[in-house]
Amino acid sequence: MLLWLLVSQVACQGGLQRLIASTPPEDPQAEALKRSGQFQGAIRRYEQLAKTTGQPDHYWLEAADTALRSGDSVEARQWADKLKVQNLSPVDRDRWALFSSRMDLNEGRAQEALVKLNSLPEQRLSEADQRNFHVLKASAFNQQGDLNGSALERMALTPLLNRQEDLDRNFETILETLKRLPTKELKTAWPRPPPEMAGWRALALVMKASGNGVATALDEWQSQYPQHPAGGGFLRRLKSSSNEPQEAPKALDKDAMKGPFIGVLLPQEGPYASAAEIIRKGLESAHASDTQPQKPDLRVLNSASGHLLEDLHTLESEGAIGIIGPLIKEEVTALMLQPINIPVLALNQVEGQAAKDFFQFGLTPEDEVEQVAAKAFADGRRVAGILYPETAFGHRLAEHFKHTWRSLGGHLLDDRAFQEASQTVFKDQASLGADMVFLIADPQQAKTLVPMLHDAQGPKIYTTSKIFEDLRDDRSNQALNGVIFCDMPALLAAPKEDHAESARLMAFGRDAYRILPTLKATRLDPDWHLEGETGSLHINAAHQIKRDLSCREWVARRPEDAAPHGAR
Repeated sequence: MLLWLLVSQVACQGGLQRLIASTPPEDPQAEALKRSGQFQGAIRRYEQLAKTTGQPDHYWLEAADTALRSGDSVEARQWADKLKVQNLSPVDRDRWALFSSRMDLNEGRAQEALVKLNSLPEQRLSEADQRNFHVLKASAFNQQGDLNGSALERMALTPLLNRQEDLDRNFETILETLKRLPTKELKTAWPRPPPEMAGWRALALVMKASGNGVATALDEWQSQYPQHPAGGGFLRRLKSSSNEPQEAPKALDKDAMKGPFIGVLLPQEGPYASAAEIIRKGLESAHASDTQPQKPDLRVLNSASGHLLEDLHTLESEGAIGIIGPLIKEEVTALMLQPINIPVLALNQVEGQAAKDFFQFGLTPEDEVEQVAAKAFADGRRVAGILYPETAFGHRLAEHFKHTWRSLGGHLLDDRAFQEASQTVFKDQASLGADMVFLIADPQQAKTLVPMLHDAQGPKIYTTSKIFEDLRDDRSNQALNGVIFCDMPALLAAPKEDHAESARLMAFGRDAYRILPTLKATRLDPDWHLEGETGSLHINAAHQIKRDLSCREWVARRPEDAAPHGAR
C-alpha cells in the first residue's frame, strides 16, 4: 500500500466580486519583503492574500508586478493571467496599464506601450506611478528612435525625483540620450517647450566635442544657462571628468587600458545587485588563480546604468577580447542580436536566435529538473508523481518535469500542488503504483514534507538542490535524509560556503571566466567540453552552455555518492 499526499484546500471566501470600490492599502509584510529584496517571499504573501481576501485581482496584480520588478517576465505573465481586469478598481486599472505597457516594452512593442501610456491621466497617478509613467514613456520613445521624445520624458521626470543619486542618474541619461543625436541636429535651435531643452542640447553638443577645450566650453555653457537644472554638482562632475585624459573611456578603469581585458556587464543596483556581486567575486577569484603570464584584466561596467548597448560597443571598440554578461533576462534579450565581433557570454538563458558570437550560460532550474528526471529514469523508475507549491514557479518546474519525464518514456500518475496557507495532512489512499515522487520545495517546506513522506512509507523522493540552504548544516539537514538530488560537482565534493546559493554563484563566476577564452578559439565546435565547478560543460546548437551535474542521495552528515560518474 502506497501513501500519497492529500492537500487540504483553503475554504472558498465567497462569490466573485464583479466590482471593487477601492484599492486596499499596501500589505506591511509584503512591503517589508520587497524592500529587503525578498521578491519571492513577497509574491507568496500576495498569493496568500489573493486566496484569503475578497479582492483577489488586486493581489494577483501585486504578485505580477513584483515578479516583473524582480526581472522575471515569464512568471509575471503567469500571475497576470489569473486576474480579471474588469474587477480592478480605477487605481488598479491605471497600475495595470503601467504593468502591461512595461511587458510590451520588454518584448519590443513600443507602439502598443505608448497607446496604453497615453490613455492614462497622469494627474490621477500617485507620485511613484508618475515616476514609473515617465520612465516607461522615455523607454518607449527610445525604442522607436525618438531621442528627443525620450529626453523630454526624462526632463518631466526630474521634478518627481528626491534623492540626489536618482537626479544625477537621470541627468546622465538625458545627456547620453541627446549625445546620440547628429551634431547638425543639436546645432539647430529648439523651438518648443520645455525651455531647459535648449540648454540640454547645448550641453550635449559640448560633451560630444573632444580636446582640451571642454572645461572652458562648460564654463561658457554655465554663463549662458545659469538657472539650468544641470548646473551645480552635476556640472562640476562633468568638468572634473573633462580634465581626465581623453583616451580613457567613460566609466572604465584607466589602469586596465594597458593590455588585453575582458569586459563584464553586471547590475550594480536593483534586485540582482547582491547576486551580481557574488558572481563578480567568482570572476575575480578565477582571475587571481589564472597562471598564464598575459592573462586579461577584468573591466566591470554597471549593466543597470541605462547605457547597456553603448557600453557593449564601447568595450568592443576599446579592445575587449570578450564580454561576460549581462545577467538579467531582459538585458540578454536586448543584446543577443547586436552586431559584435567578439564572443559574448551572457549569464542567463532565453529563447530565440542569437548572433553567431553570442553564447548563453545560466544556472537554470530547468537544467536540474531535466537531470533529476534522467537520474530517476536511469535508476529504473518509470511511474512518477509530482508534489509542488501552488506558485507560478512551482507550476513552471512541474510542467517542465512532466514534459521531460514523458519524453524519456516515463508515465505520470499524479501531480498535486500544496498551498503554504493551508494545513497539509497525509491520508491513506489506494495503491497507486508510483515508484518515485518529484518534490519541488524550498528548504523550510522540504524539512517538513520529506519526513512526512517517509513516515507515509511513500516512494523514493527526487528533488532539486534548492532544498538546501547550507550543505554543511548536518543537524538541520538530517530531516532531508534519503532524498536524491543533483547539484554542482564542486559543491558536493567539498562545500565551503555557509550558504549554498552563494557557493553556487561563486562557482558560476569562476566557470564563466574559464569558459570565455575557449569560446574565442572554438566558436561552435560541437566537441567543445570543459570540466567546470558548476558541472561537466558542453555546448548545443543554440549557443547554450549546458551542464551535466552530479547526483547524490543525502545520508546523515554527508552526501553519499549515488551516481559516481554524475548524471548525463
